[in-house]
Amino acid sequence: MLFRVTKRFRASLPDVYAWCTEFRDSDPDLSRVRLRTRKVIRREGDLIEMEETGIMAFPFVARFLVHLRPPDGWDADARSNMGHTHNTYRLFSETEGTRLEMTFDVHLTGPYRLFAPFARGFIVRKTSREWDDYVRAMESGR
Repeated sequence: MLFRVTKRFRASLPDVYAWCTEFRDSDPDLSRVRLRTRKVIRREGDLIEMEETGIMAFPFVARFLVHLRPPDGWDADARSNMGHTHNTYRLFSETEGTRLEMTFDVHLTGPYRLFAPFARGFIVRKTSREWDDYVRAMESGR
């Protein structure tokens, strides 16, 4: 299932890129919508490996490989107990700040495939709320 989410930040593109791609173990404190824990395993140049746990209707444990694409984007590939996903994040300068366009290509596997027809709206809402929290956190200086 493919879906897109767009968010706007009242900040410059370089500031938004730096903030969004910092990836810290404390990031779950910024939004408790989905993410419960994050552990940054390694950083090598433009590659970051992380493990996350959270709740997306069901508990999950995911391993992410993030490929930074400076100065205005990054991609993330993840595998979890629920399936796998390829996410792209692209930033665009605008008059009022920066627009972030995110594309999520989610493939549920195993028994979770049964929920695919119902999951799209739920995942979009939850992801959008989580990113609303991130926008607020960045704009408030957290």
